[in-house]
Amino acid sequence: MSATEHPTGPDSHYLTATAQAYGWSVRWRADNTLVMAHGARNAEASFTPEGGFLCARISAPGGKEADPSFRALLGHLEHHGRGLDAPSADTPD
Repeated sequence: MSATEHPTGPDSHYLTATAQAYGWSVRWRADNTLVMAHGARNAEASFTPEGGFLCARISAPGGKEADPSFRALLGHLEHHGRGLDAPSADTPD
């Protein structure tokens, strides 16, 4: 897998898109790990080559760490990221 490739399954796609939507910077490592950062918070999620979620790790200020489930990781990204922009008036429904 080259530095520009990463798993493209539903789990990896959904987590990448959610992190980016909430203002987290994202990058992929060659070992199928998605590394996310937002301010002093960091998270990593490991995936199978097909993009299935394996495990995650969160590092927060004060040395707090956690090994969340996929759903808990999504909640963390949403809660600690920036809010989503409201749709503009000219955005079609």
